[in-house]
Amino acid sequence: MTMRTAVLSLWMLSVFASACSAENQARLNAAGRPVSASLTVYQQNLALVREVRNVRLTAGGGTLAYENVAAQVQPSSIQLRSLSQPGGFSTLEQNYQYGLVDPNHLLEKFVGKKIKLVEWNQYQDRREVVEAELLSTRGPVYRIGSEVYIGHPGIPILPELPENVLLKPSITWRYENSGGEDQKLELTYMTGGFGWTADYLLTIGGDEKTARLDGWFNLDNRSGTRYEDARLKLVAGNLNRNQAQPAMLIRKEMAMMAADAGGESFQQQAFSDYHQYDLKRPVTLEDQEAKQIRFVEVPSVMVEKSYRVFSNQGYYQASPESDGQKQPVQIFVRLNNSEKNRLGIPMPAGSFKVYAEDHDGQPLWIGEDTIRHTAKDEEIELKVGEAFDLAVKRKQTDFRQLSQKMSENGWEIEIKNHKESDAVVEIHESLYGTWEIFDTDKPYEKINSQTARFTVKVPKGGTEFVRYRVRVGI
Repeated sequence: MTMRTAVLSLWMLSVFASACSAENQARLNAAGRPVSASLTVYQQNLALVREVRNVRLTAGGGTLAYENVAAQVQPSSIQLRSLSQPGGFSTLEQNYQYGLVDPNHLLEKFVGKKIKLVEWNQYQDRREVVEAELLSTRGPVYRIGSEVYIGHPGIPILPELPENVLLKPSITWRYENSGGEDQKLELTYMTGGFGWTADYLLTIGGDEKTARLDGWFNLDNRSGTRYEDARLKLVAGNLNRNQAQPAMLIRKEMAMMAADAGGESFQQQAFSDYHQYDLKRPVTLEDQEAKQIRFVEVPSVMVEKSYRVFSNQGYYQASPESDGQKQPVQIFVRLNNSEKNRLGIPMPAGSFKVYAEDHDGQPLWIGEDTIRHTAKDEEIELKVGEAFDLAVKRKQTDFRQLSQKMSENGWEIEIKNHKESDAVVEIHESLYGTWEIFDTDKPYEKINSQTARFTVKVPKGGTEFVRYRVRVGI
């Protein structure tokens, strides 16, 4: 295809699409656009949509069509009611129409009919129009004069837009109306194509004791339509989904809407066994758009950094090794989600990106971790990486098989600190069965039935050792 042919093709398609859109809009947009909308978005590719439209109805009854609805509507969740005259309006039948226009669907409507094929003659620099009968869309196959063409370089031009062809998903109802003509109708439905996540940015200061925390909600709209000036709510938690869920969620959400008060920013509140975050300002979401909205901004929270080494239960079955084994020293950052620490809010699951300020005060990324849903007054612990300047080597100094089910081990753990400051390193020894530590040169703490912890302060440029024996039985 030449450049001139391509330009002609695009121009003709755009003209045809504009004409189709204008005609379809005039026929289907009977209810007008929403005058208000609200979205409750869940973390499971699901959202509850509530919108209000001003509608002119026919006295006695008739057919009503709504355009500009989501393309992934769950039909069983659709509910329509009158806010202005609840007793005078009822629906008898509803249809969700989602068979949208596409080239093959359009051509199928014209099989056995006359259409035009337009081709650009590059040699004579002019447009040529041929009348053809469409015999089949497979190929496609045309009859031009007395000859049958299997395929043709021309672009098909249709004489009109067929009936019952939709450019956008629509819902239609048959209704009865004993009230007035002008009414305010409320539509609610569940739809897929929505989701949200939480992202956190933690920037640790030069003192390594305080940090700035920023939290963002990432909202993704792939529902097939836009929502203008909508009230936004996000629900955190893992909901069980079944056939009865849409109506249940709609009823609960309607109750929450009735009880809400106004505000200026995200307001968190418990919702059943979940948590709801309510943005107290309208937001516009375009279709196929990802939007970020801040929900946490704390200039200074207290943090605690720690270094940890973890053993393996299999060590206690091994034989002595002469050279020992190097182990990584993992870096953890902990903060308390409490009001005392300027937080104290339920924090939804998400990704934590951790930065640290360098000597020039510039933030550098040092690692990231994820958190689960974290209630207020709970601790948040992040594993961010491995320490470069701390070296640990583990060596088994003795091994004795006391019986078929009991052994005794001797261990030496060497910790070297190449940092410019002192460091506190936690040695977490993972044990099994019944165990007893003895002949140790460092105190330890029994964390649980399978873990002992040695906490060792290592001076800058220095070396410390942890030596102990342990008797393990199964």
